[in-house]
Amino acid sequence: MNVLDRYRARTGRGAVICAATSRWQQCTGNHAGFGATRPLRVARYAATAGELPAGRASCTRWQYTSTGPVVGDHDLFDGTVGQVRAPAPG
Repeated sequence: MNVLDRYRARTGRGAVICAATSRWQQCTGNHAGFGATRPLRVARYAATAGELPAGRASCTRWQYTSTGPVVGDHDLFDGTVGQVRAPAPG
């Protein structure tokens, strides 16, 4: 059982992968199979989400900046309000 399957077995939830595309490419050799069906949060402080890891047509969330009126990372979610609430417990 791989670590992601073990995580799901223990928590009942799938893991979210968070990485900059360049880091993904460096660490996995840009492997397309590993993250193709898992939620992806791309970290890229730029005007667009840019190039995505192999096997991905979109990202679930795009972390686009760490500055602004609210302290902390700012993300855009590619989905509905219901989808963003679905992983939340309770």
